[in-house]
Amino acid sequence: MPWPLLPLLALLALPGRAEPSPGAARVAAQPGLDGPGRWLGVGEAVGPATVVRVETHPEFERLHLEAPGQSLPPVEVVEEKGGRAGICSHHGLTLFPRWELVGPVPEDPWHEGERPPATVEEQVHAALCARLDERGEGLRLGPTITAATPGSMPSADGGGPGAERLGIPQAPVGYLRGVGAAVVALTVGLALAGARRLDRPGWRDLALVAGLSALARFGLASPVVFNGGLAGYEKLVMAMGLSSSPDLYGQGWPTVMAPAVSLLGAEPATVFLANRLLATVAPVALWAALRPASPAAARVAGLSLAALPLAVLLAPTEEMSVPTLALALVGAAAAAHADRGLSGLAAGALAGLAAGLACHVRPEGLLLLPAVAAVPFALRGRAALRDGGPWLALLLGGALVLLRLAELPPVRDDGPLVPSKILQPGFLPMALLPAWESRRHPIHLFMDAAWTSPLLWVGVALALASARRAWRPLAPWVLWVLGTGVLLAKSWPLADAWRLQLLAMPGWLALAAWGLAPRLSRPALLAAAVGLVGLPLAWQRLDFARHAEWRWLARVVPTLPQGPALRYDDGSRAELQDKARDMAVVLSTLRPGLVQVAASSAPPQTGQLVLLGLTCFESEVTVERGEVRARRPADGCPQAAAACTLVPVDEVWVPARSDLDGRIDPAWVEDGRLRLGIYRLEGCAEPAGSSGATLSAPPSAP
Repeated sequence: MPWPLLPLLALLALPGRAEPSPGAARVAAQPGLDGPGRWLGVGEAVGPATVVRVETHPEFERLHLEAPGQSLPPVEVVEEKGGRAGICSHHGLTLFPRWELVGPVPEDPWHEGERPPATVEEQVHAALCARLDERGEGLRLGPTITAATPGSMPSADGGGPGAERLGIPQAPVGYLRGVGAAVVALTVGLALAGARRLDRPGWRDLALVAGLSALARFGLASPVVFNGGLAGYEKLVMAMGLSSSPDLYGQGWPTVMAPAVSLLGAEPATVFLANRLLATVAPVALWAALRPASPAAARVAGLSLAALPLAVLLAPTEEMSVPTLALALVGAAAAAHADRGLSGLAAGALAGLAAGLACHVRPEGLLLLPAVAAVPFALRGRAALRDGGPWLALLLGGALVLLRLAELPPVRDDGPLVPSKILQPGFLPMALLPAWESRRHPIHLFMDAAWTSPLLWVGVALALASARRAWRPLAPWVLWVLGTGVLLAKSWPLADAWRLQLLAMPGWLALAAWGLAPRLSRPALLAAAVGLVGLPLAWQRLDFARHAEWRWLARVVPTLPQGPALRYDDGSRAELQDKARDMAVVLSTLRPGLVQVAASSAPPQTGQLVLLGLTCFESEVTVERGEVRARRPADGCPQAAAACTLVPVDEVWVPARSDLDGRIDPAWVEDGRLRLGIYRLEGCAEPAGSSGATLSAPPSAP
């Protein structure tokens, strides 16, 4: 295993820290935190009384009241359920006076001397009930989101309503933590041993592949949240250990990221950096896997993957296919050296553990296992059956696969891969034809002329033509292509086609390199071949609206003023609310001390900030009975715009371009651009209902 793997994979051996880290977040809401209030704020008049303090909790909001010369009990608003009803109820909420919080409750709670004159209390209660009826629609009890200051926990008087305790996520425990440590130890040992055996041409090739890979990934792509529909923020939160991963993904993703998060902090930049490093390793691992069979093919394949446009552009993102591919290729490189003896057993153990761990990062890793398992037999034939390394790889990798399969949900035809699509007449011939329009063609992007050089198709054809003379070394990479063939059925939205192409490309590049290597012995021809493969880097960019929005948010959120809460759009459906909450958590890691309030949880208030981001203008797109349908955006954004005056804090124009994950309302597009912004709310109307509210008018381009 080559030496460039050492700095990155050594991160996996680092233990998790237990102390707090800047920007980290945990859901552990504390009761009784003081805050500005969701439906009544401090200083507001309620009849003859004034609100002097508001305590918030995920299950209630408690108002402390004062009236001249009077002693009033706190009043709580809670959900009306299970027969629980107070002095009045509106919109599923009810009010309770809480005498027991200020003193003993007499047998007769209205005993003379234990309450103010009836006229005062009745006026206060009547005013509270009227205000609840007025403002209670859409009011939801639950935590808002805040962020810890560096090295500390938020205080009770600064956390905001329902503020959450924030701290460093704990690294995953259990067998996967042990697997990660074993992968590190075995990789370090095998890399040192392999470096001693490299000849001069080997060091030259290694320097070329590793150098081009690092240069491209650190010099030609900027960090972005890649996946649309707020899914990118969801995966960032998982990677930082701030929420649990669903069974579909498993716990491999936070396991791989935990050491870097522990060392550098729970921040998006940490995930982007770790993925960049893992992406840098992948071409080196492909080179190491092919070199025992053909040093020339290894050189061409390694350099081609190093310059592959999507491999470069996806590197500094939250995309989980990046570590999946890196681990699978590390497994393939180790499998190439899994023979007899102690080093062969160590290589076999690394092959099984690395490839098995890849399955726990993304389920598509399962599709790559036959290719990894075939590598020793492709190199040594039946003799590999007499070696202990391949058997140990099958044993360890098989155990991890069985554990993964036990927790995977069943495959459904309405799931992400749509297996039945492959069986439709004409699908495969159409998928194998070159295409120039990704959105209207069920293609895999290796056939997309906008992203892939025709030289790739020529190389694969030459390799298959020579298969009669040397078919065995090609077998693993043919299995790689066949295994990932099921991914052909997932080409919508375009982001999915990109990330799935990333997993499939090493097989195609290896076959192409095998066909081209005998014809590319001269350095000039080799450079021309790699240049053609990587040529789309000259014009292809991640310039969808959501990518530009992230670059803007990453710049402006850390500069937001201290104090005012930032309202964010969370829509009306539970699924969108969860994803919007994940986005809010990510933004909190950018700005320690930032308090955020979901738009659905409370009406807008003067002095708050509001984010009018992409979700305010983009409709969710679904496919129903073969027809593409768009749903209107949620009401949280127009609610604030209709009820208050918006004073710009920071605005940005982004390209009004989507990949079909959502559709931008053309009413808001000018010259192909869309304006987003963060605004301060002034002069908010009371009440601020959401029904029928719309944004005032489309913006004008400057």
